[in-house]
Amino acid sequence: MAKELIYLHFGRQCPGSFLAEQAKRAANMLQVPLRDIDASERPDLAEHYNLFYPGAVFMEDVPLVYGSAAQMVESYLRRGPLPGVQHYEAKPLGQVERVEILHAGNCGCAFGSCLPSLSDSQSRQKAEWLRTMANSGFAGLIGWQGEQVVGFVEVLPETAIPYSLGVKRPEYGFITCLYSPIEWGLDKDYRVSLLEHLFSHAMQQGYHGLSVVSGVETPYPNGPMAVFEHLGFDRVKQMGRVLLKHKWEEAWLMQKQL
Repeated sequence: MAKELIYLHFGRQCPGSFLAEQAKRAANMLQVPLRDIDASERPDLAEHYNLFYPGAVFMEDVPLVYGSAAQMVESYLRRGPLPGVQHYEAKPLGQVERVEILHAGNCGCAFGSCLPSLSDSQSRQKAEWLRTMANSGFAGLIGWQGEQVVGFVEVLPETAIPYSLGVKRPEYGFITCLYSPIEWGLDKDYRVSLLEHLFSHAMQQGYHGLSVVSGVETPYPNGPMAVFEHLGFDRVKQMGRVLLKHKWEEAWLMQKQL
């Protein structure tokens, strides 16, 4: 039985509280202490636990990134996924009508499309975090269709990322999050369109290339890989596996020169 739970996360990269709350509940269920650790301050632990996504709950050798507290505990006891099928259905590609630079001042509307229950306090915390992390105020792009946010891509300097990426270059940007809310009813996927717009904007910010960690078959983390390969990203390094609710997902570090 686990002696403690560790909630290891990359600052406020993901501004929601769901995983943190489930970690607390899982620790109570197992009657073990919980340690909340920011990987920004402990990159050694990010490397030790092979963290390459915004946050995870570690129960001994089992990294958990998805599910309720009860599901986390069951996955831990199984040392693997829960019974069932991890279903992901790709949507037809759509073109954004316009893009807006993502920065601390407007990040609430972007992340609100991903986390509809995002509180004002969480939005402010995310904004303050971006002010300290973003390169000259540029943190990516928001995509719009009319008055609706249909996706966003967050980019931070590769040197600011605590994950074990190998060489980290100041002239490269790292895509921390690529999201188009198809889970919330959009009938098209705008991520390819966002990335196409991102390339020119990133070069204007002085970036010579971009890197990202992508799932092979699902969007966890980011991905699926076909989205990036379609736009000329190359596989660089196998990062490991992510334990999703119903499957292990393989993830790769991918890079593209601009």
